[in-house]
Amino acid sequence: TKKEFDFLFDRIDRNLDGSISSQEFDDAEKHGLFGQATPAVKQPAETPLPLPQLPAHAGPVTLPVSMPVPLPRGACTATSETACLRIDGCRWFWLSTPCSNCERWLGKHMDQERVTGCHGWDPVRYCHESIFEPLRQTCLQNSACTPSDPGLVDVVRHFHFSVGRRDVGNPHPIRRTCDVWVDSSTGASVGQPRTQNWLRGVNYGGRFVPEEFLELPGKDALYAGVAAASNNFQGTRARSICDITALDNGDRMARYLNENIKDEHFRKMKELGFNIVRLPLAYWNLIDLPAGETPDGPPTAKARWANLQRMMPARGYMKWINMVFDFASSAGLQVMPDLHSAPGGQSGNECTGCDLGPTDAIFHLFPADGQPGRNVQLAVQAIGKMAELCATRKDVCFGIELLNEPYGAHLDIEYMDDLRKDIESCMKIGMHKCRGLQLLYNERQLQEPKSLIQQLQDAKQLQRAPPPHKNTSREALRNFYAQGIQAARFHMGHDQPIVLMDWPPWLGWWMDNAKFTYPKHGNIIFATHFYKFPHPWTKALQSAKHDFHRDLHRLKNFFLNSGYDIMVSEWALNSHGNGDGGDSFDYNAYAEWNIYNFNQLSMGSMIWNYDSRWGAWGAIASQKVGQSFVNWRKINAPSIQHSAKQFDNLAVPDQQNSALPLVQVKQQ
Repeated sequence: TKKEFDFLFDRIDRNLDGSISSQEFDDAEKHGLFGQATPAVKQPAETPLPLPQLPAHAGPVTLPVSMPVPLPRGACTATSETACLRIDGCRWFWLSTPCSNCERWLGKHMDQERVTGCHGWDPVRYCHESIFEPLRQTCLQNSACTPSDPGLVDVVRHFHFSVGRRDVGNPHPIRRTCDVWVDSSTGASVGQPRTQNWLRGVNYGGRFVPEEFLELPGKDALYAGVAAASNNFQGTRARSICDITALDNGDRMARYLNENIKDEHFRKMKELGFNIVRLPLAYWNLIDLPAGETPDGPPTAKARWANLQRMMPARGYMKWINMVFDFASSAGLQVMPDLHSAPGGQSGNECTGCDLGPTDAIFHLFPADGQPGRNVQLAVQAIGKMAELCATRKDVCFGIELLNEPYGAHLDIEYMDDLRKDIESCMKIGMHKCRGLQLLYNERQLQEPKSLIQQLQDAKQLQRAPPPHKNTSREALRNFYAQGIQAARFHMGHDQPIVLMDWPPWLGWWMDNAKFTYPKHGNIIFATHFYKFPHPWTKALQSAKHDFHRDLHRLKNFFLNSGYDIMVSEWALNSHGNGDGGDSFDYNAYAEWNIYNFNQLSMGSMIWNYDSRWGAWGAIASQKVGQSFVNWRKINAPSIQHSAKQFDNLAVPDQQNSALPLVQVKQQ
């Protein structure tokens, strides 16, 4: 049954990354804590102890303790951060000083050994169970105290942890600070980790790569005369700018950009607490191809791509690209350009500027064998130009993202239906047209698509193994990223981030196969996107949260164990209602909950999109979605704001250099 199958995968997840069952997830949500699980194996040697007894006004409190990552007994015995992080699975926990409130709350002679040092603890649970919860429980025993007491929060924010870089070789550890989050919908307080200056981002999409569904101002004039998608090419799902054949297409694009790039947009982002803008760009915004040439692909696609290049030369777009950087700089925002459309398309979606058919499996960035061809070479040239732009505007440019949303078919149980639909669509138009499937299956399998579909259905319904597949698509993507990094580093400094995106189900593959090292590739950060498109819509808040259950655990596993930092560079409020006055879904609580989880498990997130006709896809320009007002200013602010000093440049104490020496963890 589905229930038994879900239970099986919950057990598998637990063994892999300490995940929890659906029931445990729901129970934890009721108590205001995501991620609490009953330990499957009791390992006292790697369990952080509760904080020592607090001031006299409160008695000692016995609380549950954090679940450790299974490690050999005594593995995490190092006495410095550097030595600790060389041990796989070990993390370094420390208390920053000075801390004026620590003596009040923790006593003059706090035994740091209990909550600091080198351990295999779960850092997410550490911040809540070992740091915040004992303080909160003691606070509740005093009628004059609340869990949002500035002194209490200040103490929590003095506890930090570092995650190692494995074989990545980056000399800068991934560091996080414990903090306090207050759920505005329930009032529950939770201890959580987050980065010191977490990314609070907005996508400024639909400008240089227009997407019809966003329905931005000027859309009708831009697409005037372009037939509906169903009348253009067989099976296309949306009108695309590659179908604008009018002689004035360049003038149309200029008017559209003028109408949609405004200084007030960036000032509003800043006012609402955002600090970074992701800027989708296309290859035709960055490079020109010789007259008459297009990316490689079938003749019908080449003819449509030619329309993109005829709009205006790449240098023509620089006027508006520079406007984005200037407006962002004036508002105090950073910009992260991303290659949203690669030559030939990295999928068949309209977000590439050219909807190629009834399935995203139709694309031409990679040949069927996955080897780098001419389209990859052109994409690398575009990345080089994007990196040159970033280096020129390094005062405001955070870094660059090398590719948006490569075709992501995966055999995970949660995504099998999407893959099955792709196969069904490709059966109708010809399997040879679907590059995504050619990179996933061998020729014999593609000759029997009905058998493939049956095997996928059996895998999901009968708990059987899915049909064999190959990872050519990700091997090709990794090789492409390696070439793109090399081209970008020619212009960008070693520490400026280069961001590599892939979907949540593929993060586990990258943990084992990325192999991008700091000495050779510089500062590499990963990104992923969080989307669900349930049918029917998920209208209950708890169900909407549960839809992200598995992907949040993938994100957590990658953050703790990959050696790379990660961000969520797209997510949205979609598929919970129509967004009109009759839509009662609590979008504010949902947005707040997502930000809370993304901040725990990554360096931050960027919502799609700044604006749209549809509130759920453009909840920044119009904060009203359905009956909800999304209070971004509050969501983006620290949950508890007070005058306590923030520690932007943390001094990490260790046995050799510490104003408040740590005691070596005892062998047990």
